[in-house]
Amino acid sequence: MLVDIEIDAEELEKVSAGLNLLPGAVDRAARRAVSRTATWARSQAARAASRELEVGYTKIRNRIRIYRQSDGSVKIWAGSRPLPAWAFGKPVQRQKGVRAGKKFFRGAFVIKKYAKPGKAHAYYRVGRERFPIRKARVDIADEMSAIMNTVQSNVFSKLKERLSHELDYELSKVKM
Repeated sequence: MLVDIEIDAEELEKVSAGLNLLPGAVDRAARRAVSRTATWARSQAARAASRELEVGYTKIRNRIRIYRQSDGSVKIWAGSRPLPAWAFGKPVQRQKGVRAGKKFFRGAFVIKKYAKPGKAHAYYRVGRERFPIRKARVDIADEMSAIMNTVQSNVFSKLKERLSHELDYELSKVKM
């Protein structure tokens, strides 16, 4: 069997020009894929934490930061400091404590004096005296680390998917 292949000089120049674009295209696609995967991971972590902790999505999302490195890699940092009572809802004084959203802080009390206007904070007494007092908070470190580990286990498959998509996009821009 004989196959006759004709190569046109103009077509050859177009193909070589397209191949010259590829090294930069692959780098751009990889950077975009990593960046978009990091944004996806941040969103998934915030969504999961919001559901588990029964807190507003934005209150958690603002605690998760994306740091882009110069080499194209990305670091995702999740703040795990305790959440104050007002993050769960408006603190309302009850007979035996403070209710904020679905959380109840037994023995706490509401003070508006030390908060921003329109905000109220829940506090506990530290001793038997009037002062010192401390803010009522909920520790979220364990939940956040578990959620970040879950999201981290899914990141690699999402990165492969995004990289494939971004490479397809870059190749579609190369006209032969």
